[in-house]
Amino acid sequence: MKPPIWETVYYDSADYWMLLSFMTLEPEQQLQYFEYPPLYQNDKDYNRPTKNVLRALFLALQGFSFIDDFWDDENVLKKDEQFQKLISDRDNAAYSYESFMESDYWIELRKAAKELLDATEVGFYPDIPKPIEFDYLVEIFDPPEFCD
Repeated sequence: MKPPIWETVYYDSADYWMLLSFMTLEPEQQLQYFEYPPLYQNDKDYNRPTKNVLRALFLALQGFSFIDDFWDDENVLKKDEQFQKLISDRDNAAYSYESFMESDYWIELRKAAKELLDATEVGFYPDIPKPIEFDYLVEIFDPPEFCD
């Protein structure tokens, strides 16, 4: 009996695989994994440090790729490159709740994640933890000034 695929060749990419699987979910489903809600773009409550999970999600997604595992698969590398390009082409609105729920940007990012996951043929990550935690949760007091 063969071991599960995530225990073999893709073991080192488990974090990216989990994040990509998470990105294929609808926004209402994704929100169920957040311990903290995404911030409104103009949230200026200086008396309370907040964690912008959308910013943390971007930072986590930027930190991984499938390049090492699929270096000889042109289709996967192309899809991975397109996905990374989408991440880097965001604007400040990408960190707002309204954008996360409705914008074309997030719709395209979810679609690109699904296409990349389909290209790898590894399937959906089996156990996304709730609440989901990103490696680089960033505390932000005033999101518009801290956004790239």
